[in-house]
Amino acid sequence: MMSEDSSAAGTDNRPSWPSEVPQDEHFDSNDDSVHEDYTIPYDQYLATKESQDVPTEASPIPPTAAYMLQTLERNKVKLECDQVIVARNKRNAELEQETKLLKTTLRNKEATIASLTSETKTVLSEKKTLEDKYFEEIVC
Repeated sequence: MMSEDSSAAGTDNRPSWPSEVPQDEHFDSNDDSVHEDYTIPYDQYLATKESQDVPTEASPIPPTAAYMLQTLERNKVKLECDQVIVARNKRNAELEQETKLLKTTLRNKEATIASLTSETKTVLSEKKTLEDKYFEEIVC
């Protein structure tokens, strides 16, 4: 039985079809005109796809209902985006208020530091004067 199958395919165990494509049937892979003729931009495809309401047997939804569902879905996404934007804007306002408060606190602390530095210089100057005075009293 094995010998019958091998003899049917040919004596060399080669397939009966030709192994090379004839040169006159060769497809030029550099020819992009076929590709460009049957290609549309993706956004055009989406617009076409959304505008087509082809009822199928798997989906008994009428075209107007499908359009309403698409509109509702789009509106839901827009609403969610708006809610995120409102929350972000609220957080930005809170952060701006906090920044103003921190800047005011920083200015107050800088003023306090400047005042304490000035007071320290005054105290050190007075101390030096007193030390000099006491030193003269001890020496004299």
